[in-house]
Amino acid sequence: MLAKQLIKLLKLNEKDARIYLDILRFGSSAASSVATRTQIDRTTVYAAFKRLIRRGLVSQTKLDGTTYFDALDPDALEVSIQREIQENQAKLTVLKTILPDLAALKNEQSVRPAVQIFEGVEGVVALYELMLKQNKDLSAFLTVEHLPKELKTYLTDTYIKRKIKRGVHSRVLVSDSKRAAPYKDLDPKGNRVTKIVPSGYLPFETEIIIGLEGVAVIDLRGQFFGVFIKSPSIRNTLFAIFELVWGLLPK
Repeated sequence: MLAKQLIKLLKLNEKDARIYLDILRFGSSAASSVATRTQIDRTTVYAAFKRLIRRGLVSQTKLDGTTYFDALDPDALEVSIQREIQENQAKLTVLKTILPDLAALKNEQSVRPAVQIFEGVEGVVALYELMLKQNKDLSAFLTVEHLPKELKTYLTDTYIKRKIKRGVHSRVLVSDSKRAAPYKDLDPKGNRVTKIVPSGYLPFETEIIIGLEGVAVIDLRGQFFGVFIKSPSIRNTLFAIFELVWGLLPK
């Protein structure tokens, strides 16, 4: 349990977390001793200690030619996290300064790809942001039955706030499930109008967001990835299907 919490809290890998907890428990130890106790090969243990030292979580000393490693006081974890927050805040400040210049460079591009692929959690977030930035009105097919924990905070907090700030409104068709009604109840807070599609009709396994210029197709099951397609014909076809279903459902 502790290892899993450290992995999430400090973004350590599984072996680094095990090694850190081992010397926290047993105290100053040589790498060979840690390797024996954790059943992790010595080369990996040394590499882990280098990373943990850089993170400010472990110290090292030499005694009679042998290097010993020791975990710093657990209070150092708070210092480490505070430092990370400060570093991220500094990065955010710099980004805000150069963002207009970066946007200008993007706008200067004369040719844009018709299809863009976004991979991983960060990639999917970037695709959501792309749709928010480019559109004032969105139409979407989606399922809310499975909300990935990796995106839960972004979708339920950050995305909604940025959507409202940008004045983006949406109409949403949601597959019926135990979460569909609660989702619809939150429409006023999300700048949206939701209609629930009865189970058995149009089962949605991917999320499709239709904007003014293109369509985003997002797969949130397994490996996260999304595709943005800038095509008037594809956009208009999917929008026509959306309007047909929307019109058939009661208010």
